[in-house]
Amino acid sequence: MFVEAAGGGVIVDADGNSFIDFGSGTPVTKAGDSAADLERAASQLRRSAV
Repeated sequence: MFVEAAGGGVIVDADGNSFIDFGSGTPVTKAGDSAADLERAASQLRRSAV
């Protein structure tokens, strides 16, 4: 599958098909929604991507 877009729990492939992203909550379930180290790393990645 070639992903064209993703967000809000939906993945859209290159053919325009939409799929529910059942795996989108898995990282939160495993790591928690406010793990300080993960928040810091995500912020650094976000800043470096700009």
